[in-house]
Amino acid sequence: MNSKIVSFPDIDYSKPIIANNLEFTSELSMLGLQLFSMTENSLKNVRGDKAKESKIINDMFNTWNFNLFQQTAFVAIVNSLIPQIKFEMDEEEFSKHIELIMKNNTNISKEQARFLAEKGFQYGMIWNYFSNEWKIVVSNEEVDEHLENYYKTTNNSIREYKTNNAEYEKVRMNLRMKKTFTEANEKFIVILQMPITIKKKKQD
Repeated sequence: MNSKIVSFPDIDYSKPIIANNLEFTSELSMLGLQLFSMTENSLKNVRGDKAKESKIINDMFNTWNFNLFQQTAFVAIVNSLIPQIKFEMDEEEFSKHIELIMKNNTNISKEQARFLAEKGFQYGMIWNYFSNEWKIVVSNEEVDEHLENYYKTTNNSIREYKTNNAEYEKVRMNLRMKKTFTEANEKFIVILQMPITIKKKKQD
């Protein structure tokens, strides 16, 4: 990526950040599919044992909720920082991304595509900045362990990841992203305040 961050503000980690909305990202959708597959396969091995079935299902929901809140917190952190950061966008790179978004989402306008592309670039650059700043790395051993656990819990083949370096590196990047989310949640104070709507009961 040729686009880059030109200047980044000093961060006051003691200042609370408010998150008002739960954030559902494409990465979270993929995680949901993986969790469902892993849970389904795990349940096949304990059919009839209600206690074990209950534990497996509870573990799935706990993992889902943990990742949902982690990503929600990270989006809130990023949104609080964007106005203070100076970005330098590579126009050719940016235009290609807009075209790609419009190609995959034919029902949106160019202005909407530009907004999504800008947010995507900004989020990606801030995530990369934090990953480098906090020296977050993922070893081959961690990638291999993750793949082996994935195979054991889903029984899905991992051959493609083992033989295709590009796919192997995607797994590394995904794990690095999760580590960055975790580190961000440990460093920043994020308060989740969900809006609640109370409907008054109609009077006769």
